[in-house]
Amino acid sequence: MRKKTLEVGVVVLFVGVAIMILAGVAISGAAVLSSHYSLHSRGEYVSDELSVSSTGRIAVFGNGTTGTLGLVSAAELNAVNTSNIASMALTPSTALGGLQIYSVSTGNYYFVIFGDSAPEYVYASFSGNLFDELAVSAISGFALFLSGVAIAVTGIFQHEKR
Repeated sequence: MRKKTLEVGVVVLFVGVAIMILAGVAISGAAVLSSHYSLHSRGEYVSDELSVSSTGRIAVFGNGTTGTLGLVSAAELNAVNTSNIASMALTPSTALGGLQIYSVSTGNYYFVIFGDSAPEYVYASFSGNLFDELAVSAISGFALFLSGVAIAVTGIFQHEKR
């Protein structure tokens, strides 16, 4: 019984890892991913244009620079400056550590960063609910991984019945 429990735990663990890897590959393959910023004016760096054809998500990740970051619509790009970026930038729907996720509607957007050096943020755009679906897959894979570890540990320490 001990050996079977250990085998089941290892199988569940590997299935969880496989699901996490596949979800990660799908997320990176389905996203428009970049870390390129252009110097727009002195101390102002602008990302490539992010086009969203339907509702979607735009994410940015990194510890960046000592500056101010904001996601603005293309129509407001030329009007944004250091004094009004806080009021003109969209508010992220989720912010966790260095990750910010924005729920956006159809349109074109830019990340604008005011700072002393080139930013080190990576940004990505996802169409529709794809980000949510793939995130659920990755979390499910992680849960299976943890379950596999728990089952395998149980199998290791399980005593044989006499």
